[in-house]
Amino acid sequence: MAKTKKFICACLNAGSKGIIYFGVGDNQEQNSKFQHGEIIGLKVENIKDDITKALQFLLDDHIKSDDGPLQKGGEQNCINIHFVPVVCQGNHDNLYVVEIEVSRDWRFCKDNVFHSKTWIEKPGGNKEFTGKRGLNDLFKVKDTWDDVAVRTKGASTCVKQHEVKRQVREPLETNYKEWKRETKLGTWN
Repeated sequence: MAKTKKFICACLNAGSKGIIYFGVGDNQEQNSKFQHGEIIGLKVENIKDDITKALQFLLDDHIKSDDGPLQKGGEQNCINIHFVPVVCQGNHDNLYVVEIEVSRDWRFCKDNVFHSKTWIEKPGGNKEFTGKRGLNDLFKVKDTWDDVAVRTKGASTCVKQHEVKRQVREPLETNYKEWKRETKLGTWN
């Protein structure tokens, strides 16, 4: 959920569409033994509802726009989760690729910047949670809204507070004005 939270904000702030895949290998991850794009799959058959609830909790309480919490039937429509079955010859493990798709809809998002709550770090500075924990243990956060991320060149990066206006807010305002103009003309794709 930590990667998902950052990815969602980064795509929305970039005004772009993006899909994050869980269960697909990435050779750019530290110590990865997988090829980039290799379908691995995850054993999530029994926890699909828990994952969906965790994503909903993330959207309800951990991401907001300049207008406040993400609205159901509004900005939350920009985020969709899919469980794609992995089909391999002879494989009966019920593996899935979990895909979270984000697509900014200017009708709902307007020119808003999206923020997320800062995660509380475990002692030693490690934000990764290991061991047997419930999904709710992943949602321990500080009571601040200061993480702003944007997606550029295929990566989600945090934007320093003094750069948010130039790197995020101004491009969104420009794109929103263009969307409104083209929507009136009926030419927006």
